[in-house]
Amino acid sequence: MPIARWTGYGGATDFQGDSLDTITWAAGLLAHTQRISVFATAHAAFVHPLLATTQFATIDHLSGGRFGLNIVCGWNQPAYEMFGLTLPRDHATRYRDGQE
Repeated sequence: MPIARWTGYGGATDFQGDSLDTITWAAGLLAHTQRISVFATAHAAFVHPLLATTQFATIDHLSGGRFGLNIVCGWNQPAYEMFGLTLPRDHATRYRDGQE
């Protein structure tokens, strides 16, 4: 299960500066395997629910039920800014929004 990262931390090492889309990664890996289950990570604030449900249902169907999902609510200010969103400061608000 990979983490979902939209931007790295910069600096000399550019920690997590490169990352793959976890949903596409999961679909590709499931297409090339027969027995493993694969989880993708999705940010509730950044992926529209209609798009998410069709993507996840399609991958699950094509993989014969081997797809799993890790839904996260985010915490990284630069990622929220990339999407033109304001990061809710408190944990409870982010998770309430994610639950919705």
